[in-house]
Amino acid sequence: MTLRRALALGLLAATACSGGDDDDDGDDTAPAVFALELEGLDPALLAVHPLGDDGDPFAVGGPFTQDGDPALYRRANGAWSPVAGPPGWRGAIWWSHSASASDVWVVGDRGQVARGPVDALAKIETNTSTATTFYGVWGAAPDDVWIVGGALRGPSGPTAALLHYDGAALSTVEFTGTASSARDAVLFKVWGSGPDDVVIVGAGGVALHLDGATWTRSETNSTAQLTTVHGRAPDDVYAVGGLNQGVVLHWDGAAWTDIAEPFTPRLSGVFAEPDGPVWVAGDGGYLASFDGATWTTIDTGVITQFHAVHAGPRGVFATGGILAISSAPRLGFVGRYGR
Repeated sequence: MTLRRALALGLLAATACSGGDDDDDGDDTAPAVFALELEGLDPALLAVHPLGDDGDPFAVGGPFTQDGDPALYRRANGAWSPVAGPPGWRGAIWWSHSASASDVWVVGDRGQVARGPVDALAKIETNTSTATTFYGVWGAAPDDVWIVGGALRGPSGPTAALLHYDGAALSTVEFTGTASSARDAVLFKVWGSGPDDVVIVGAGGVALHLDGATWTRSETNSTAQLTTVHGRAPDDVYAVGGLNQGVVLHWDGAAWTDIAEPFTPRLSGVFAEPDGPVWVAGDGGYLASFDGATWTTIDTGVITQFHAVHAGPRGVFATGGILAISSAPRLGFVGRYGR
């Protein structure tokens, strides 16, 4: 059953579709295609990444209402299976990060954070208001982890939230200097090439950089909501987002430049392969790659929103579902592009 048909029928039951064991040697001459491997989930799936550099893909998400159970799925031998969420967790998991299957971080609604083996995650006290949502997490090392988010509707308007884990405890980080102008912007994602090169993006075109000691704000010349960031090096970073028009900002070490094609839809996912193209994903099933000169759009057959994309040895994986309509079934899914 295609996602189009699932939308028409309002399908709520999950259907796992094995895409074959892509770890086996296949026909290298066969054309790459996009196919849904998991579809029709009640929650949307908001993130996908491997459990370690080359591990099995791991996808997370959950309900839109900050209630209900989170969604966690792990892929092995071409098939997806559910994973138990952290005990006591309510609402969606918005993002995850892991060094391996034995050390996974997840963050999300109600100021919740959890860490542990993928099948034994446990919540960590954050001393954060339940009005806060954590949207992103990334770590340079097990004792150097950054968590970002904020409250969309705080008492005095939107507010940013930034936590750091030093190996012993989570602590709140206050912005100073030029970064202080981001205090009223919700922060969506964080990524770094190392402990002395960390980038945060957020609402209103906010981009912040850590040089290992100090957070500073860099001018993006954009007021777009920047939802995701990823890169290859300190002088090769990509941030995506937008509203009616998608943006793809590239940082070359000196300035941010929008390299999106005209009429690109709003984007929510980006991944820069170390030795390959940059992948972006967004509204209307939009999935495209950029080789440094040319954009190539992939025919996915999906009509809802992609939220995240990741490329690795097992293929290009993208997750999504419906978020815009609060009363609609989420129709969460995972798709794979590859041979």
